[in-house]
Amino acid sequence: MPDLAADTDFEIVQEIISQMKKGVLPWRRPWSDTTNVVVIGSMPYRANLWPSNLRAPAVPFGVYNGVILLMQARLKGYRTNLWITSKTRKTLNAPLVHSDQRPTKITAYYSDSDAVYNIDQIKDCEKTLGLSFQEQTVPHEMRYKSSKKMLETLVKHHALLMRPENKAAYSPTHDCILMPSLGQFTRQNWNGDGEAHYWATLWHEVVHWTGHTTRLKRKFGGHFGDQAYAFEELIAELGTAFLCAYLGIKGELQHASYIESWLHILQSGHKPLLDACKHAGAAKEYILDKRKDINRLNSTFVKQNEERLLSNVPFQSLLSYVE
Repeated sequence: MPDLAADTDFEIVQEIISQMKKGVLPWRRPWSDTTNVVVIGSMPYRANLWPSNLRAPAVPFGVYNGVILLMQARLKGYRTNLWITSKTRKTLNAPLVHSDQRPTKITAYYSDSDAVYNIDQIKDCEKTLGLSFQEQTVPHEMRYKSSKKMLETLVKHHALLMRPENKAAYSPTHDCILMPSLGQFTRQNWNGDGEAHYWATLWHEVVHWTGHTTRLKRKFGGHFGDQAYAFEELIAELGTAFLCAYLGIKGELQHASYIESWLHILQSGHKPLLDACKHAGAAKEYILDKRKDINRLNSTFVKQNEERLLSNVPFQSLLSYVE
């Protein structure tokens, strides 16, 4: 009997490789800050966040399935990232916009279904699924409130150390994030919101931070260009894509130089992508869990970090870092 899951994974990776060769990172969120809000019953949900099941819109899909569905939403031009399973569509007897439309295959071992439909594939989806669309623009002063609060929790209660520098990087040796100031981002001629790029870059470094030996114990690699380094960058890229979608940030990372390395990794099959998504998923869970429960901190570890006086460590001494 053929391994249908393996065939699906192969097709997914081939499509991702195809998109990356065109310069498109399939996990990047394609929407603007003008947001579709889907009202289900009387409850509004932002529809352009990480992909989720319409029956549980506050619970996003995992990283691997999210990458698949983000890619499909981009390719097909769907208005939202809300999906229903084939089983739900059958139960509701929901007709399709076009009868020959097919569901998107996802990995059943990360979900309770191996095929889903975007709600835009459902005919008269508002009436059929009992929802409505509204459009709103998130006020600038509210756009980064969640990011600021989450970062504050990590710094105050979970030993996340930062120091100002003229480049963005994470030093595993000193367990410290180096970051330019917000002003350096907002003064740049970004194609969009400089503050969004600041937060996207910072969350990328925070994902690296989760890999420290005192946390998730990932292998960082020795230098730019080696496979372990590129793999860690892929983990950080995927983890950041989830966090930015979760937090409503549309920022860009300046890591196009890694695409060739990522293509080389993915050419070997679907397992490296599955592994990278697994690590990225663990990183985002670690970050979100720390935000939710500040009571489970290790006070001794925090005290030790506070006493390290990293502000007196010269930048040149941070010999090992990832960007």
